Amino acid sequence: MTTHDVWVCPICGQAPGDPAAIMAHGREKHPSVLPAHATIAQRLDLIAALADEAQLTAGHPNPDGQPARARRPPSGRAPADLAALDLAAPPDDDHPERPLSLLVECSRLCWAATPLDVHQAHPQPDPPCTIASEARWLAGLWPAAQPWLDLADCYWIDDSTARVLRLLAAATRTAPRPVHHCPSCGEVLADAAGGWLWCRACGAEHPGPERLAEQWRRKPPMATADIAATLGINPNRLHKWRFRGMLAPARVEAGIAYWRPLDVIALLWPDTLEAA
Repeated sequence: MTTHDVWVCPICGQAPGDPAAIMAHGREKHPSVLPAHATIAQRLDLIAALADEAQLTAGHPNPDGQPARARRPPSGRAPADLAALDLAAPPDDDHPERPLSLLVECSRLCWAATPLDVHQAHPQPDPPCTIASEARWLAGLWPAAQPWLDLADCYWIDDSTARVLRLLAAATRTAPRPVHHCPSCGEVLADAAGGWLWCRACGAEHPGPERLAEQWRRKPPMATADIAATLGINPNRLHKWRFRGMLAPARVEAGIAYWRPLDVIALLWPDTLEAA
């Protein structure tokens, strides 16, 4: 919304300022894709932000305009948004898998392990207890609590915050980051500088989604041998994909098939073009 021509974030109420700051605020504070590897501190910040977003958007249609897949419940429609009710439910020892129950248990472990001076520096928040308020308080306590926790508690908190984040991501339609595999050895690729992806196993570098889309978007169809050599794949893979109905050549001239580079890249690195 706008107030005197100043844009205010409808989720957190901040007014970032100029258009560049607004775009940066959206990417950093309210991402549409989860990071590939988040620390517990990063998860807690994301949990608080997604909880605010879930509260505002619960029950609303998907903002990208795509209709949800129709499903026919066996006995009529559900009377309420059950996912939203579960996110808003208070912590309950009888329902330990609820998002807020998991988060409160993480707080209990940190509170029980820390001494009095840490408690005084991080007083517990006032009720009512919500996912957002609990995550923000725990994010402040977490750096001071880490030295006092044993390894089993750290593992439990790590797993629980990951589960809560997945639940909130599903409720807010925040997609997980696509996983890209090395075409050479099949291992998962890691992010590198300049929009490249790096394979820790074989050391190969491959262009990332944005770089690939920019590089190949306007490229004309290429012959089988040329595109296979350029992308570092066996030409037989193209023919197998064609036989299985997964890929069709743009044209065939004098017995030579010509392939659209983006079609091949979409099969070689699934979700690459969507990520760009």
